[in-house]
Amino acid sequence: MPRVATGAPSVSPQPGPLRGTEPLTSRTVRMLLSVSFRHMDPALFLYIVGVSVLVAGFQLVIGRLFSSRLLVGDAVVLGTIVFVASLLCVPISTLWSLHRWTRQAWVVGYFDHTATQLVHPDDRGAWLLSDHHALRRGHGLAARFRRSVFHHLANEADRVHVDIVTNTRVPKLAERYMADMPGLVIENNSRRDFIGRRLYDLRRHPSAARVDNTADSVKPDG
Repeated sequence: MPRVATGAPSVSPQPGPLRGTEPLTSRTVRMLLSVSFRHMDPALFLYIVGVSVLVAGFQLVIGRLFSSRLLVGDAVVLGTIVFVASLLCVPISTLWSLHRWTRQAWVVGYFDHTATQLVHPDDRGAWLLSDHHALRRGHGLAARFRRSVFHHLANEADRVHVDIVTNTRVPKLAERYMADMPGLVIENNSRRDFIGRRLYDLRRHPSAARVDNTADSVKPDG
């Protein structure tokens, strides 16, 4: 029977570390901030540019109504401030999310020289995968990392009997995720994000017939 959300996340056991990857540290957090900023979603970037231009245009209109001069300089300054502040929100929101997830329950990270991956519980206790970034796009270098981490997480989820959930806006990525994690399927594809793009929600239920794969796993100390 599915659990009913109570407003506070159900604290499920966290997955163990994976040999060959690094956990969340100050160095890997800096790596995550850097790659999330460098690989900002193009649609989000255009959205920020559009908002900045609208704000500058609004400033021009207001300035023209209350002044005989066209205050272009003021409009450019205000638009630039909005643009820079919006860009800074990207790393700030990542730091805030890490802080919030840690306070609510836990967050586990997996990093290597090719990619990043975070895991934390959602409000129903499932493991939510987020912040999967390839350090270099378009070269397929993160595929081996993703397969290794996804198989590890699938085995760990089977061990403690929890669901795994994630989402993406890219159909090809949804296909790759399902290919790299046994049992992961599209649960819903009707949601939209705040700028109208389709979201693909994926879920994996724990397998009753789990095959232990401890060769690549390292149990936490203690």
